[in-house]
Amino acid sequence: MVKRGLYLGLIVILLVFSATMVYADSSEKEQNATGTQADRLAEITDRGTLVVAVNTDLVADFTIKNDTARDPESKCTDEQYAENQVSGYDVEIGSHIAEELGVDSCYVATNSEELKKGDWGDKWDYYTDFYMTDDRLKWLYFTQPIFSVASSFYIRSNNTNISSIDDLSGKKIGVYVQSAQLNYLNNNLSMIGDVTDNQVKNPTIVEYTGDPEAINDLVSGKLDAILFPQTDMKARIANGTPLTELKPYAFTGYSGIAVEKGNGTYAVSFVEKLNEIIQKMHSDGFLSALYLKEYNEDMTSDAKKFDISSLHQFNESSS
Repeated sequence: MVKRGLYLGLIVILLVFSATMVYADSSEKEQNATGTQADRLAEITDRGTLVVAVNTDLVADFTIKNDTARDPESKCTDEQYAENQVSGYDVEIGSHIAEELGVDSCYVATNSEELKKGDWGDKWDYYTDFYMTDDRLKWLYFTQPIFSVASSFYIRSNNTNISSIDDLSGKKIGVYVQSAQLNYLNNNLSMIGDVTDNQVKNPTIVEYTGDPEAINDLVSGKLDAILFPQTDMKARIANGTPLTELKPYAFTGYSGIAVEKGNGTYAVSFVEKLNEIIQKMHSDGFLSALYLKEYNEDMTSDAKKFDISSLHQFNESSS
């Protein structure tokens, strides 16, 4: 009886030890999934604000109302603009997402160089408008695409020496700094979308942080052409800038909200929540109506159908 009791005692101890180890292993896996990092979605909810980066190099898409006082009830900090102080399609998107999250939307004015060098940290929670390239997928999470857009070559409307893309070889062409357009001209663009064969041989490439200076140089004759997204050029042409688009487009790709992976917080739950919200914005027609208003064209239909899970972004144990 003593031996039997001893055996039973040992079995109980082993079972308790095994259960403890399973729990510890489960806890360790959970900790590894989030690390010691704070959860980005929980941070946003706790502070009551969604902070959105806006690229002021693309001034056609963002307006700061300098004569408007900040809404006194806004939770935005002094370094941020409240929703009532700014306008633009990225503001409308940010405001809608913030409403879905139950927080205020705040906007940080930044530039192309700062956005593309990374190390965003706590300066903002996301940036709205990046092409989903393979290089960017290495350091950014992307949400369900918001829209798909082509990038095309543009020339001065009075240019009589260039009538097709074949005429651009050896010419001086302007692009955004560290951009998909730059990679295209250098024949090393890898992205989700439709990339045509680059027919431009040996161009002289000039990089710009924003489109105003590039357009001025094109119109004044310092450039022969520019390669920019159609969205950035449509508003310029509509406002009378004398530009002509060359057909066909160079490439077309998806553009979605970008969240930095290595920003010191666990970002997966935030990205998954953004996916849910953006898919709802597609299904209820919010995004298609927005782009029809801004560009007189619905650029969202392909983005709506894109299977974001096909990217397998969350295979890592942490963000």
